[in-house]
Amino acid sequence: MTQHNPIPVIDLFAGPGGLGEGFSSILDPHGRPRFLLKVSAEKDPTAHKTLSLRALYRKFTEGQVPDCYYDHIQGSISREELFAHPDVADAGQEALEEAQKFELGKDDPEHLNRRIQAAIGGADDWVLIGGPPCQAYSIAGRARRSREPVEKFESDEKHFLYQEYLRIIREHKPSVFIMENVKGMLSSRHGGSLIFDRITHDLSKPGGGLQYQIRSLITPGTAGEIDPRDFVIQAEHYGIPQGRHRVILFGIRSDIARSVPELSSSPEEFILSTEDRKVCVEEALSGLPSLRSRLSKEPDGHELWLAAIAETAEAIRSYRSKHLEPVFREMSRAVKRARQHKSTGGFFQPFDTTKHAMRGSLNDWYIDKRLGGVIQHETRSHMRSDLQRYLFAAAYGQVKGVSPKIADFPKPLLPDHYNVFQCLRSLAGIAPHSFHGGDGIHEKDGILIQGFLVLIVVAFSFANLKRQRNSFPVRRYLCPSAEKLRIRLASRDKLSRIKHGGHTLWPRSKCKQSRTSSLLHLSAQGNFPFSTKQIAANILRIEFERVVISRCEILGKFLRLPQQAFFF
Repeated sequence: MTQHNPIPVIDLFAGPGGLGEGFSSILDPHGRPRFLLKVSAEKDPTAHKTLSLRALYRKFTEGQVPDCYYDHIQGSISREELFAHPDVADAGQEALEEAQKFELGKDDPEHLNRRIQAAIGGADDWVLIGGPPCQAYSIAGRARRSREPVEKFESDEKHFLYQEYLRIIREHKPSVFIMENVKGMLSSRHGGSLIFDRITHDLSKPGGGLQYQIRSLITPGTAGEIDPRDFVIQAEHYGIPQGRHRVILFGIRSDIARSVPELSSSPEEFILSTEDRKVCVEEALSGLPSLRSRLSKEPDGHELWLAAIAETAEAIRSYRSKHLEPVFREMSRAVKRARQHKSTGGFFQPFDTTKHAMRGSLNDWYIDKRLGGVIQHETRSHMRSDLQRYLFAAAYGQVKGVSPKIADFPKPLLPDHYNVFQCLRSLAGIAPHSFHGGDGIHEKDGILIQGFLVLIVVAFSFANLKRQRNSFPVRRYLCPSAEKLRIRLASRDKLSRIKHGGHTLWPRSKCKQSRTSSLLHLSAQGNFPFSTKQIAANILRIEFERVVISRCEILGKFLRLPQQAFFF
């Protein structure tokens, strides 16, 4: 038998080790690993524990893992007892050397350099993998920070942690690398330019005379030749039971690429093949023990929990809708079935691992017959009002085949949250007549909501004017051509005349808006109409978040008004 030399792999920003697990699972025809994870670096202590535990597991061939490992997984012995156990003592030390608790960009880079040099041992063929932190690129992360000053957002060090990845490439020259990140990286900008373009440019020419081809794993071609969206892998098309979309960059050192002419002649041979059938949640979770959730902020128990979800029927008893009657019936059936679910789970739950509906590839990946169960299979606690909404959402999905939108919820089940209030205000302002007969918000509710918002807008306007009267002259910021600002305050047929800062604001008489809509219109020489939700949402956002408006121009720009139409 020929000598087996697996290809070394170095994993940076490893997290709990997902990329490394993927490479470690690839075997040759003799069942031996083609790749060997030599070093993985992660700063988070919890992720590092998982990383080192899995490193210990991989030190043994399949079927040869000592029983003490399973004792720890099942909760019988502690982590310290496991790593001190004589059956795994040596392997445990190797695992801790492999899985480094290390923060790139802050800890001593020479320490990591020495570990990498020792791991690859002068080998020319090795693989670098990893995914720099994504909070600065992710759409969700940018949305949470959208109100931060641009300078603060762009100075976030997470924008440039990929340069640590770049430094390792430049200094250690891997044959190939895999870099993973969120798809928000495609649209993220820094200094006006796209982060994605900058990263791919830097990775293709990391310095020191090195050059790399940056390729996609799903579309033939390189960065600059193909659409950036062709670097996004949609996991559900490749046998993964999750809608996870990630940018994957496949870098090949140019001298290696030139030695493989098939990259040019047959590039389709180097892309992933999709699965014929997607894996649904039902298949992935099949066979797991059924659990009930728990109650929070109050005593919990099976009967108390049943009573809490049964209250849903009482909450909607007076609510009638033909559109939702099938959903209500499904909810009643679900409450009856819930009586048999008494367990809330636990750290380890035994179950028959042969009774599931997963296809072969998933079975091989998820099921370990020696474990005889599943770990960390337990439920969380929820407020009873949330449980009732979850019951409705689950029944709605079962009946309709889609998840409910906010307008589909019965009014008694709507949460008392500000973001829901914003959504309902928007819906009521756009098309209150478009709701299902009794489902969601009634037309009169939309009018009341908008009338209330108009009062808030006017109150805030007076408060701002009084507070700022001594800080700058009001009339100075009113262009002569915009002296007559007109405001229409309508609730059905009632029009009001309002005095504001010494100026009379007249109701606009010729407006084609529906009589049943309560709308606030602000118009100037350019005759620019704005709905309640557009003006109120912006003013409320400013006031509630304590953003001080020191000059009228800020409000004018925020509302996207023409320069001559400043409000104050």
